[in-house]
Amino acid sequence: MNPNTNDLPADDDFSDRDSLFIIIDMEDVPGEAEEDEKLKTLFLTKNEALYLDDQCTMLFERDMPFEGLLTLRPQASTGGVPAPLDLIERLGLAILYTTDPDHVGQEGMIKVNRMDLYVIREASMSFIKIDDEEVGTNLKRKVYSLLLEKSYNSDKTTSRLLSDLPASIFEEPLGVASEDGDGSSDS
Repeated sequence: MNPNTNDLPADDDFSDRDSLFIIIDMEDVPGEAEEDEKLKTLFLTKNEALYLDDQCTMLFERDMPFEGLLTLRPQASTGGVPAPLDLIERLGLAILYTTDPDHVGQEGMIKVNRMDLYVIREASMSFIKIDDEEVGTNLKRKVYSLLLEKSYNSDKTTSRLLSDLPASIFEEPLGVASEDGDGSSDS
């Protein structure tokens, strides 16, 4: 049986399914399981929390006749992104917090792991604007900041350090002696 089909029977044409998801076990990818478990803090405005909640559909398991993951909303007609129940609940808490009259204008805070961030990334459309707030672009920046902050900051620091060096250092290969053999360059 093909491991990429989750051991589904070969004669199943899937015509009675709303959605089909192939599950990749991230524990099989070196280093990915540990990275997925690290929790990060994501701050959401009221509009961002409401938008994400509207974009996500609950992912659940069904026992019979097909064992696998499905969504409550049909995917083809809504374009919703499948999300685990715990992420939907955390978004719900952010909505309750940001819509509470005692917290008007404050951001809600949720803890997310790497896979949650990728779900939020999939749900976020960069062109979405709500009440003059660039919700989609803001969400993309927040997600990528949390996912790629170490790499981005490292690259930024390296570029800044390299730009501070004189250009002449890059003109002659290191360790190459000049024509007079003493390692100095008189040309």
